[in-house]
Amino acid sequence: MTAIPDTDSRLAWRLVGGLCLLQATLLSVVPWATHLSLPLDVVREGLAWGREWQWGYHKHPPLPSWIVELSFRMLGDYGPFLAAQLAVCATYLFVFLLGRAMLGPLRAAVGTLLLVGVFYFLWPTPEFNHNLAQMPVWAAVLYCFHRALMTGALGWWAALGLCAGVGLLTKYAAIVLLLLVVAYPLLARETRSIYRSAGPYVAVALASLVVAPHLAWLVAHDFLPFAHAEARGGVAPDLWWRIGNPANFLLAQAIDHLPMVVLLAVGGLIPLSRARAAVPGAPAVAAAPAPADRRFLLVFGLGPAALAVALSLAAGIGIRQMWGAPMWNLSGLLAVMWLARSWPRLRLGRLAAATFALIALVAAAYGGRVLYGDRIEGRPGRATWPDREMAARLEALWRERTGCPLGIVAGETWLAGLIAMRARSRPSVFLHGDARIAPWITPGRLAAEGALAVWRAEEGRGPPRSLARLPGFSLGGIDLFAWPRLPEAPPLAVGWGIVPPRAPCAMDPGGTSP
Repeated sequence: MTAIPDTDSRLAWRLVGGLCLLQATLLSVVPWATHLSLPLDVVREGLAWGREWQWGYHKHPPLPSWIVELSFRMLGDYGPFLAAQLAVCATYLFVFLLGRAMLGPLRAAVGTLLLVGVFYFLWPTPEFNHNLAQMPVWAAVLYCFHRALMTGALGWWAALGLCAGVGLLTKYAAIVLLLLVVAYPLLARETRSIYRSAGPYVAVALASLVVAPHLAWLVAHDFLPFAHAEARGGVAPDLWWRIGNPANFLLAQAIDHLPMVVLLAVGGLIPLSRARAAVPGAPAVAAAPAPADRRFLLVFGLGPAALAVALSLAAGIGIRQMWGAPMWNLSGLLAVMWLARSWPRLRLGRLAAATFALIALVAAAYGGRVLYGDRIEGRPGRATWPDREMAARLEALWRERTGCPLGIVAGETWLAGLIAMRARSRPSVFLHGDARIAPWITPGRLAAEGALAVWRAEEGRGPPRSLARLPGFSLGGIDLFAWPRLPEAPPLAVGWGIVPPRAPCAMDPGGTSP
């Protein structure tokens, strides 16, 4: 059997294309077919926010919420699941393009396939959120930056600026990557001169234009998301926590890469015995990447996590495991680079088969967990809430009481968001009844439209103080809802109340105002 040439571009594209097609299909269709409710962040930080088309929200920048809203409007429940997998596939594409420029097409394809062995690229991907949305943007930034460095073309610098701006509209953690991008040219003599060219300043100008509306929103809202970020991470209570939290983060990132080690072993790049003979049909010996490309992979493959840990240690602010999601786009390319001597032993067919089998296995496990997890664990999961029944019954009660279309649902974001998502009128969510974090609910709008207030009412629990204080609030009742996949469990108790609209409205038989 003849060796596979490392320049086989068609084979490389087929591998990456097959990877994207399989993952986009299985990990969008299986969750869509098994979920009754949409995932937590899709409801809380996607639909509850995105419906309002704000330039910012109290936790994060706006772009992922807009994407969720658009996908839901276009394709219903399937939309956010598909959008999530398209984001992952876009990440694969940019990683492959970057790797092709550095290592050649076949090694780039192998480095892309290996990403399936990183936790963040499979199990959590059905839930479109800000962490996942960063992944393709970080990969695009790195590809455009590498092209800009290699060619000096203003077009690539402009593309870098646009991608950087989009990254900042996705999540503020992009600052970690952009700090490295700014510092990187200073690491080598041959790249320091770029700051004497127009390219970097074109990039900065375009990034500033993209992010300017959000900056204006931040100023107008007292930089609200930064207070949330500090509270979310937690300030170090003592020295041990200050050291232990970053250490736990790094340990979690290492564990998240263990499936990749299995793929490397199956593919022959990590030998399981002392045998060192080349495998028949394996690619020819791989040439080492150029020193500049090697430095690029090392800095941007390992640097984001290292910088995040350094900032955490310096500032005493905690970091969470899932914040690592966009930091490991280059892990597969790094593995290929480090294991260049093992390249003649590569079993490409086995590696591809193992990669695709892992995708299928994770999709099956995910679907099984959603279908049977309630019974196995003995308690209902987020994926199986009775959201449609809740919305239909409570919207009907609202109409009976007020004669008006339901325009606002007030309450904890998950519960209120589920009802708002399924209600026929698709009302706004008044997050926790707090106008500071839901500025789209003004006093005038609340007075004119009123609101349906909802809360969890187990053991007869009354409304939270934030809801009970809403002007004109009156108690309605408590409704019970059976869990669809665990009907023998104690039912979900939902308390509800009415904030009456300013004036009664007449409604047509279809449930809309004339």
